[in-house]
Amino acid sequence: AWRGRGSRTRVDGPGRRGECEGEVVSGGWVRVMAAKWSNDGDASAAVTSSMAEVSLGDDESKRAAGGAGGAAGGGGTEEFWRTEFAWHEECASEPLLVMISDPKTTSGFKSYTTYLVKCALCPGGVRRRFSDWEWVRGVLAKRYDGVAVPAMPEKRVMNQGKEFIEGRMSDLTDFTNEVTRNPYLRYDASLVKFLTVADTGAWDSYKKSTVASPAPGAAAEDNEGLARWEKVISVLPLPEDAEACMTAMRQLVGETEASISAVLHAARKFMDRSAAYAASLQELKDAVGGWKAKTAPIVDEMPEPLEITRAHSAALLESLGHASTAMAQWHDLACFQPNEVRLFLVTGMEVEMNKIRSFKDVLAQRESAQNAYTTAWHALDRLEFQQKKLRDGGKADKAAKMDAQIAAAQETVESTKLKVDNITRGILGSEAGKRTLDRARRFASVFGQLASLNIASGLRAQQLWSGFLMDMDLNTEEMVGLAQKTLAGERGHLNRDASLQESLNPDAAASGGGAGADDGDDDDDDGGDGDGADGTPTVSYDDFVEVGPDAAVRRASQEGDAGGAAAAATAAAAADDDDGDDDAWGGGGANPFGGGEAAETAAAPEPVSAPAPAAPAADE
Repeated sequence: AWRGRGSRTRVDGPGRRGECEGEVVSGGWVRVMAAKWSNDGDASAAVTSSMAEVSLGDDESKRAAGGAGGAAGGGGTEEFWRTEFAWHEECASEPLLVMISDPKTTSGFKSYTTYLVKCALCPGGVRRRFSDWEWVRGVLAKRYDGVAVPAMPEKRVMNQGKEFIEGRMSDLTDFTNEVTRNPYLRYDASLVKFLTVADTGAWDSYKKSTVASPAPGAAAEDNEGLARWEKVISVLPLPEDAEACMTAMRQLVGETEASISAVLHAARKFMDRSAAYAASLQELKDAVGGWKAKTAPIVDEMPEPLEITRAHSAALLESLGHASTAMAQWHDLACFQPNEVRLFLVTGMEVEMNKIRSFKDVLAQRESAQNAYTTAWHALDRLEFQQKKLRDGGKADKAAKMDAQIAAAQETVESTKLKVDNITRGILGSEAGKRTLDRARRFASVFGQLASLNIASGLRAQQLWSGFLMDMDLNTEEMVGLAQKTLAGERGHLNRDASLQESLNPDAAASGGGAGADDGDDDDDDGGDGDGADGTPTVSYDDFVEVGPDAAVRRASQEGDAGGAAAAATAAAAADDDDGDDDAWGGGGANPFGGGEAAETAAAPEPVSAPAPAAPAADE
């Protein structure tokens, strides 16, 4: 005799003795959560299982013992999972790819658009409308307990323009292929009908028939995908602390949704501002190019007494030409960023939000099933109380007439409880781990690809500006030193003012004082230590990081030079302008290389070649 403790079921079976906790499922099978049994009193044949389905018939082949993960005596379960995983791999190796195309809009009182759906199951294709996808998604969500069926794209009543329809086709393609990637859903009978029934009348008739009971595809014996999933559910364990686990999952989903929403909002803002940045570079490029275009005719027509001015102006025009070319390349590089942000950050986070929506749907289904179970339990409790009251009142005949009603109520309690448990098993035993693993992999992939693109963009930017320095015949080391002074608030960009002798020498002006200029170091090379193998000047990002008035104080302190630290501190105080100016990244201005206020909080490496900044002149 088998007694389902916690239920109202007693089941007799030949030659079996033992104890169990469980409930009758159907057809003489008991779903066992904790059991110990023996055959014909043979203690050596005792088997302990954390989860099992036990047949009460004589056929031992009907017993599937053990939990997911292989409990004691669960050799059958291990074999089941080996077979199941092999089937998963087989499905993954032969994906069912769905293509959606050829939208056709039907005009009338209620216009709608149909799409041609093609796959290997029906090469000729079938035509479906958005409501058909909604229908099949609803069937799958109701049929597969504990499976987070992918969320549908958002529905819009208006805005049926070309761009909208193209976007809708793309979204439906992604949705359908995500559904078919789940092997259980892929082999669902209703999904197969959705993909293969080409006749519109036959398709409408099939949809109507699923409302009947029993509905086509609702029984496992007629539905390969459902039969396999129900078997998986039967061997997945139900934790003793299932409610605590579900509470933790709801908290995780809630926090994940809020975090992804914040990232998505920031990513969209970043995309918009990247587009604005690219547009600003376009304006800057046009302005630099316009400067050259408008100045060149004036310079060409300068009278002979202005020969020196014309020569220097010609040198400026040449520099403007190089700058305009560099600006154009800079703009082209910046134009890629909004699209990169959209494809990776924005789209990636939108995909995650859709997956969160689908997971929240299955959590809502469990809550609904839990409410149905609670209602059924209270209904049974009221009936049993009424029956007891009749018996206590000496009305045994009337109490006996309630047996059938109570039995039906018991069956409802058991079926609703089974629904809750099955959804719980699916969530905790399959979907939770799968979803979090997918999210971790997707996050790593999205940011990994974004990182590789930024590396490539950085290399292109370095080539761009290194080429500009070569074209301008400017010494890289000297430019780095001047840039550090500018960042430190010393207005290094003004330190190249021409002397009277230089201003009277057009050849010196044309050369720009670049490759032939003394860069202040002791080596003999003109290209500086940063020159590449091909002679292209290269600049390390680290050349710029330890700058600003306070950087000199830190360097002197680190080297133990108390006098130098004091002098540098005086220089830092003097460099703090009181004139209200916003020098180029000086003082408290925004310093993308770590100077100014940022340098106070971030310890950065030493600059390559620049000396500690000196105190500004008194007239500064």
